[in-house]
Amino acid sequence: MGEGPNDRGLSRKHIMEQCHASLRRLGVDYVDLYQCHRYDAETPLEETLRALDDLVRQGKVLYVGVSGWSAGQISEALKIADEMGFDRIVSNQP
Repeated sequence: MGEGPNDRGLSRKHIMEQCHASLRRLGVDYVDLYQCHRYDAETPLEETLRALDDLVRQGKVLYVGVSGWSAGQISEALKIADEMGFDRIVSNQP
């Protein structure tokens, strides 16, 4: 959404800031589905999944999904989520 290093991608900082900004813009306390568009190879997948899990546990997001991720990337995310006890990805938008 911008030119800075934290203005794109799936880092914890970016996910948290953008989710909170979306909630403010929408004037709601939570969203039903929060989707991550495009896989971010520069951010550890565990960092991304932990941030999404935190949003679910905080009640700001009910479900998480992805868009434009390969089957292998989704499979790896589900494996990590199961191992770490994180909320799992429930949707994929090809």
